[in-house]
Amino acid sequence: MSQEDVNKIFTALSHEIRREIIRILAEESPKTFSELMNELDIRDTGTMVFHLRKLEGLITKNERGEYILTDLGRRAYQIMNQIKTERKEEVKDVSEKIIEKREAKTISKTMIISDRLNLYIDKEFLENIRSSGRKLILRDIVNLTISDDIDPNLFNEIVEEISDVISIRAPKKLRPLIELKSRDVLTIKYSDKIRERPSFLEIGSLIGDITDMVSTVVTTTLSNVFKSFSKWAGRGAERFLEKKLVYSGDIPDNISKIKIEIDGGAVYTIESDKPQIMIYSTGTECDEDDYNIDYKDDKMILSIEGCVVNLSLSKKEYESLDVDVAGGILDLRFEKGFKDLMINIDGGTAKISASEISRSHVYTEVNGGLLTLKLDYKSYERESEIDLEINGGLVEIDIRLPQETKVIIEGKDFGGYSDINIDKRLLEQKTFSRTFILKRFLRGGLLKTDINMLEL
Repeated sequence: MSQEDVNKIFTALSHEIRREIIRILAEESPKTFSELMNELDIRDTGTMVFHLRKLEGLITKNERGEYILTDLGRRAYQIMNQIKTERKEEVKDVSEKIIEKREAKTISKTMIISDRLNLYIDKEFLENIRSSGRKLILRDIVNLTISDDIDPNLFNEIVEEISDVISIRAPKKLRPLIELKSRDVLTIKYSDKIRERPSFLEIGSLIGDITDMVSTVVTTTLSNVFKSFSKWAGRGAERFLEKKLVYSGDIPDNISKIKIEIDGGAVYTIESDKPQIMIYSTGTECDEDDYNIDYKDDKMILSIEGCVVNLSLSKKEYESLDVDVAGGILDLRFEKGFKDLMINIDGGTAKISASEISRSHVYTEVNGGLLTLKLDYKSYERESEIDLEINGGLVEIDIRLPQETKVIIEGKDFGGYSDINIDKRLLEQKTFSRTFILKRFLRGGLLKTDINMLEL
């Protein structure tokens, strides 16, 4: 066993939650993301994502998208059972001290405001935080009001994260930044002028607003909700940020597999003459500890937290794209598409579009946030498939298929709501040269799918 494997096992066994994940997967049947959350009694998806990432190399997913142990994970389970009680406590104490030291600096520089019924923040409030050299995280708030006297640069510099909020009232000028930094927010209202406190009628109408929003989503106007959300959560946000280049490099020509992990910040594809990657800071939010680029044979692995990344990719078909979004914005456009696409969304916004896709397999697991897929298929042999596991969030899929494609819809809605529309021309065909399969398993969230015939 290599030193790297030893380190992975040490990291895994150093926390009770990760030890319990290993035990569950070793002693019980494979589990989905939501099943693990329920069994561990974890209510925060961010916490679950954090521990699953710490188990990289020890767990993987089977063909159904369920988590299982790898060989290294089974070895960790064996070691866990062999370690004496004293040794387990020792490992835990040592690892927790290391974690505490690593997190001490961050904690000391961050103010966390949480568990509030109503909270109002203005320019003076943020300037006081800045004068103390700290950043701000807002969590677990019912009504959050953000004053219109706050400059976008000040807001971007001080506010690191907004999460688990029922309702936000904010000025329109801050909209792109709020979308960039928010996750698990139920409803946001933007206007030019913001009063210091919401009126009684505004607070009282919150439930009605939420009901109206859900009602709108589950009707034929669902597409308007997605369009409105995507417009502000997409490329428009970047122009509000003061960017400073912190890294620039060429992407090797042999790269055919891409893995992207994003927990805050933004990743966009751009037009360029050659494959390259450029990483920008927005204020003081991105340094060397906030991004990592690794090349392993024909695979590129990119991880970011709070940075803005511009990617220029080759105009070729990629073997695989593996995306993990816990927060922030991901907007990727491909000329030739990919053979395999794996998507895991726990928060934030992800938009992936591709043209001239050949035979491919797409698997998605959405537990929160917004996912938009726009895929145009060219002529291919046999079958292509999209597997959807939706436990929460919003998913919009726009598919265009060539003639003589047989469309098969499988799966079931155990919760949530789905709206699937198929072009009549596809349904009326008599001869078929290929098959397209859409499998869905909804336990929550909202799904809108349009499957149309590709215009020649």
